[in-house]
Amino acid sequence: MEVPIRIDGREAGRLRIARDGLYTVLEAELPGHAGEIVRLWVHGGEKSAYLGVMQPWSRGLWLRRRLSRAELREFPDPIEYAADRAGEPAEASAEIPTAPAPEPGEQGLLWTRRPDGTLTAFDGVSRLLALPAKLRTPNPRAVERVIEGQKYLVFRY
Repeated sequence: MEVPIRIDGREAGRLRIARDGLYTVLEAELPGHAGEIVRLWVHGGEKSAYLGVMQPWSRGLWLRRRLSRAELREFPDPIEYAADRAGEPAEASAEIPTAPAPEPGEQGLLWTRRPDGTLTAFDGVSRLLALPAKLRTPNPRAVERVIEGQKYLVFRY
């Protein structure tokens, strides 16, 4: 199955969705977008989910994610299109409480996703580690933040 990828509201590429045994593979191609940073979201119905950051490829940008059935539960079903913006419905954004204002130096951080699902960043003073909040109990040393539409517990080290 293929769905369009929309960049700045215009169709720019294709997202292929295929089964691979027990996994579902999502493979995105954006020809002619080399040198850009594109964060890709998938949308369907009234739900959206973050797919990842596209990487340089000989013809533009490319991204491949292999998702288990459990990981796919967080994604819209069916996936109608992919885009460079999150299109969260009003109800979903109302469910997530507003995070406190970022501390000085936290605005404009570039988060790096690690294979284990955690995020890391450097704010110019210290390193930050963000752990998915749904997997953790609240910790007094951590600050709860919403990053890329998900709740995280952020630790400084």
